Formats: sequence, structure tokens, C-alpha cells
Amino acid sequence: MEASTDSERKSLETLNNRYFGALAYSSKEELEQLRKLGFPSPADWIKAQLLSDNDLQERYQRGNMVAGMIYADRLISRAENDLRRLRSTNTTTHNSGDLAVAIEAAVLIGELKSQSNSPFLAYQYAAMRRALDMEPQPERTAGALLAASARGDSRAQGFYDQFSRIHKDMNADLIAINFELNKPNTPAQQPRRR
Repeated sequence: MEASTDSERKSLETLNNRYFGALAYSSKEELEQLRKLGFPSPADWIKAQLLSDNDLQERYQRGNMVAGMIYADRLISRAENDLRRLRSTNTTTHNSGDLAVAIEAAVLIGELKSQSNSPFLAYQYAAMRRALDMEPQPERTAGALLAASARGDSRAQGFYDQFSRIHKDMNADLIAINFELNKPNTPAQQPRRR
């Protein structure tokens, strides 16, 4: 992944790990294929570090899907930190504001998925669920990985195979439900472009 500083490289590695290795590529041709599939490129992630949330939101509102994806990633990170803090308090009651960022992330990812068939959005859904679910549910990730394949990422089946070797006793019905939540849009739904 293209990075010019150690800080950028570390940031990109963290992102790649969050998204199950789906941001990695081995050639310029593979990077170009990922761009065509609507994945944010390493340059997109690095440039976005200089942008405010408002800048990303405005770009998304003007039709830039990548800006929306990167903003959703920020929301996932914040929500994960909020939930980590809440879990450490060992309380069972929370203010509704405690979950506001998690709700915003879920709504935005749902909106993005309805507008684009990018496989990245299936990975993003899985990353969000992994970060925000109170109890781990590997079926959510498995279903999303299969949906990423259906959305056009030829590497996703390999990610699924690797994941399912680790999580052997998954519920097939839950996998199917999560596939349905992330499958490609029908041809009648025209996705917005970058």
C-alpha cells in the first residue's frame, strides 16, 4: 500500500486490518481494479486525514461516495471508542446520546449500500458490526464477505474461506440473512458514482 511516512503506513495497515485485508493489493492493475469497484484508495485515505468531517460530508452530499465511506469509517472508530468506554463502566443503562454515533454510522452505511454496489460497503458493514456488536457474531462477517464477492470482489471468497476456517460452527441461516442485508442492488437501482 502506498504511503510515504511511517505514520501513513501504520494508518493504512490499521485500515486494512479493520477491513479484513480487502484494502491490500499486489500490483498497479489490482489497485486500479479496486478503484473501479469503488474502494477508497490509499491516496484517498491519506488525503482525507487533512479533511474535516464537514468537508467529507459535503463531498458526499455532492455525490462523492468515497468521501461518504471514509466519513463512515470515522464514525465507526468513534462509536467503537464510545462503546468501549461504556462497557468499562459496567452499567446496563445509558443515555440515548451514548449511542448516537453508532446509530449515525449504521444509517450512513445503509444509505451508502443503497446507492452503490461497491464491495467495500459489505466489508464496511462487517467492520461496523464487529466493532459495535455487544456479542461477537461471526455470521455477520461471513454473510458480508459472501456479499462482497457477489458485489464483484473476486478476492472475497478467499477471505470468506479463511474466516470460516477460524469460525467453524457458524449458523448458516444467520449467514444467509447477513448476505441478504449486503447483497448487490438490483439493476433498477442505479448507484451513484464517485
